[in-house]
Amino acid sequence: MASSNGANNHASHQTSPKPPPMPSPLRSSKFCQ
Repeated sequence: MASSNGANNHASHQTSPKPPPMPSPLRSSKFCQ
C-alpha cells in the first residue's frame, strides 16, 4: 500500500499539490471533520 500510494502521490504531486482524486474526498472529509 505504501509503495503504491507513494508512486501515485508522486505523480499527483507534480500535477497538483493535493493527494490523488480517490483518497482526496475521503481524506479531506476526515481531516475537515
